[in-house]
Amino acid sequence: MSFEADINITNSYYKDNGQLETLPNIDINIKCGNSLVHRFDLDIDLSDLKDKNIRDIVVNYKTNVKKYKGTNDKNTKYEIEESIKAIKDSFKVELKNNSKEAREYDKNIKELGKLQTQTNMFPLTAAELKREKELLAAIENYENKYKNKAYNNALEWRFEFPEVLDQDGNFEGFDCVIGNPPYIQLQKLHDNTDGSAELYRDNKYEVFEAEGDIYCLFYECGINLLKDDAILAYITSNKWMKADYGKKLRQYFSKWNVIELIDLGGEVFENATVDTNILFIQKNENNTVPALCYDYNKGRYSNLDDNIPFVSIDFPKDGSTWLIESDIKRKIKKKVVSQGKQIKDRNDIQILFGVKTGYNDAFMINKLKRDEILTNCKTEDERKRTEELLRPVLRGRDVKHYSIEYKDLYLITTHNGIKKLNKERIKIEDYP
Repeated sequence: MSFEADINITNSYYKDNGQLETLPNIDINIKCGNSLVHRFDLDIDLSDLKDKNIRDIVVNYKTNVKKYKGTNDKNTKYEIEESIKAIKDSFKVELKNNSKEAREYDKNIKELGKLQTQTNMFPLTAAELKREKELLAAIENYENKYKNKAYNNALEWRFEFPEVLDQDGNFEGFDCVIGNPPYIQLQKLHDNTDGSAELYRDNKYEVFEAEGDIYCLFYECGINLLKDDAILAYITSNKWMKADYGKKLRQYFSKWNVIELIDLGGEVFENATVDTNILFIQKNENNTVPALCYDYNKGRYSNLDDNIPFVSIDFPKDGSTWLIESDIKRKIKKKVVSQGKQIKDRNDIQILFGVKTGYNDAFMINKLKRDEILTNCKTEDERKRTEELLRPVLRGRDVKHYSIEYKDLYLITTHNGIKKLNKERIKIEDYP
C-alpha cells in the first residue's frame, strides 16, 4: 500500500545468469494514491445497479485488463488503457448517482429544505433543531467525499483491481496483504491544508486515535482488504503494544486470529530509529488459539535464523498492554504487583522528569568541545564562571543495572532558573 509516495519504478532486473528479466505489467499492477481514504466503500450495495448491466461492465473491465497484460504493443496498450479508464469512470458515476448513499443525500437535502422553510413561519422545536443538526452533518460528510480536493488522490480499492471483484462487481478481497506502513503522528497532520487527520476520522476507522500514529490505520485498512481467512503481515513500530494510543488497535486485533508476533526491538535496521515488530494476523474470528511470540534481542541473537525461543500467549482482549514474556514471568510479576506498592502511589516520593534541553545536539557536548570553550574564555573569571555551567551528565542509556558508563559528556546548563554553585541565579547576559 502506498501512502502518497513518489515511486521510482524499475521494470527489469538482471538474473543470476546475467540475463535481463523484465517484470510483467508493472505499470498497471502498481497503484499510487492515499490508501487510507476512499469515496466508495468496499461493501457498497450493488443490488440497485442490476438494471445497469453491472455484470457486463465488470466482464468488460476484466477482459480489457487481461488484454493489456497480454500484449507488448505500445499503441494497443494505449488504446486499452483509455478504455479501462472509461470503464472505471462509468463504474464510479453509476455508483455515485445510483447508490443508497446518493439517494440518502437527496432525501436529506429535501428534508432540510422543508425544515428551513418552516422557520419563516414557526420556530423549530428542540427535536427539530437536533434533526437539522444531524442533516447538516450528513450532507457535509457526503459533499466532502465528492467535492473535497483531498479525495482527488484517494486510492479506490473498489475499482483498481478487477481481479478481486466477483462477476457482479462485489469486492472479494486479497489473499494476503504485506507492507511496511509509514510512521507519522496523526496530530502532525491536523495543520495540513487537506485536513488529512479529519479525513481518516470521517472514513470511520475503529482504531482512529487523534494522538495516535498513522500505521495503526494501515493495520485496519489492510485487514479490511483481506478475504476471510487470508493473512496480513506488517513490520511497524512496536509502540502500539504498550502505548495508550494503541489501546483501540489492541482491542481491534483481539477480534481476529493473531498468528505470530516478533518483537524486534531496536537497532535491527541501520536507518531505522524506532523499535519495530513483525505481526502476522489472520482475518478469522477464531481467536482462541494462543499466538506464537518471539522476543528478538540483537544482543542475544545474531539474526532471525537463530533458534529463538518462543512463548504461546493469549493476549488480553480488553485493550490492555501486550507483553511478550513467559508464563512464569507473568505469574511472578502478578505476585509482585499484588503484594507491593507502586512508586507512583507513595506520598513520600516525588517523580520528576530528567533534563530536557529542547535540542541535545546543541546543549550536550563532549570533553573536547568543553575544553575548547574553556580555552576560548578571555579571563580567568570568565573561565571559572563558564566551567560552573558545563556540568557532567549521564543519559539513561549510560546507567546499567549495577554500574554507570560515563561517556565524558557535558551539559551546557544556561537556563535562567539554574543556580550557580554559590547559589546565585544565573544571568544569561553574563555569558557571551
